[in-house]
Parts: sequence; C-alpha cells; structure tokens
Amino acid sequence: CGPLVGSSFPVTFSGPNNQSYHVLGSTNVALPMAQWRVLASGTFAESPVTYTDSSATNAVMFYRVVSP
Repeated sequence: CGPLVGSSFPVTFSGPNNQSYHVLGSTNVALPMAQWRVLASGTFAESPVTYTDSSATNAVMFYRVVSP
C-alpha cells in the first residue's frame, strides 16, 4: 500500500502468472467478504500490479486482494 495523495490511494500486489484476482474494498473490515465492493479485477502477469483507488475519500478504507 502507499500513502494517500489527494483522493488517490495506490495498492501494489503480485501473484502467480495467469491467475485471476479481484481487489475488494470496504470501510468496515468486519463485514463478510461477500459484502465488500469489487473495485477491480484482472489477471496477474510477471510484474506487480498497482491498483489506485482514485475515489479514496473516506478516512478509513480497507482493501483485500483475493485470487481463486
């Protein structure tokens, strides 16, 4: 993760090549994962992935990266 700059917050992560992933976000870390909002989806490649939450206006936001 990175620092909040204005209303953007970068999250960098990596995983196995050709594996799919979803970036989930929530303002409540205790919510069941099924209630977290899907922010982005993709497939891992050789380089790390950086997702930037460009609407990060909440003082507290939690992120999860899930991959099957």
